[in-house]
Amino acid sequence: MHLCLSESASQVSSSERPMRDAFPVWVFLLNTESAGKNGFGMFTFYTVDSNIFAMVVCTVYAAFLIRRAISEKKIPEQIQMAKYMAVCCLTVTFLMVVLVLAPMVGKDGYQILLLSGEMKFHHLLCPLLAGMSFFLSDHIPFKPGKAARVAILPTAGYAAVTVILNLLHIISGPYPFLKVYEQPVAVSVLWFALIFCGAYGVAWGIAEAAY
Repeated sequence: MHLCLSESASQVSSSERPMRDAFPVWVFLLNTESAGKNGFGMFTFYTVDSNIFAMVVCTVYAAFLIRRAISEKKIPEQIQMAKYMAVCCLTVTFLMVVLVLAPMVGKDGYQILLLSGEMKFHHLLCPLLAGMSFFLSDHIPFKPGKAARVAILPTAGYAAVTVILNLLHIISGPYPFLKVYEQPVAVSVLWFALIFCGAYGVAWGIAEAAY
């Protein structure tokens, strides 16, 4: 069932939308620990990359919302798609933590990865806030199948780059399933297929709900 987005959007005033859509940005900006701990190495983490992508997109989106409130000009389709892609990436981040990484950590995995330090922003708050913002008032300009094929490009690109860097011994991981020299080739292929199909499924589901 499609969400009644137009009705939801009408309940939110134009003056409130920029602040609401930028909120994930301000939450993310509160966290500077990743840069301090890892330097440029932080960019090897999909979690950090997806949050930075969302930060940039939400900032640009908020600017266009302000413009629309002033001049009533429509938000460009490319900007709408960029926000949708960011929400898809953050959703993949959240689901990977909940379904894969936290169980791998063990007993305290959920406490550590969802509720501690900067991780509560990266893994929980930013994905939830971005998703709420998107479903309350946004829609995508393309059909779900086409939108999903576009939305998985950042995830596919990240996977391709990190696998190559692992193969060249430039980095290790940073996630256990990316450590190609520590597991059979078949296991790496299976992980890649599961994550790729999962990312597509997430993107398609969000697009179907917001179309």
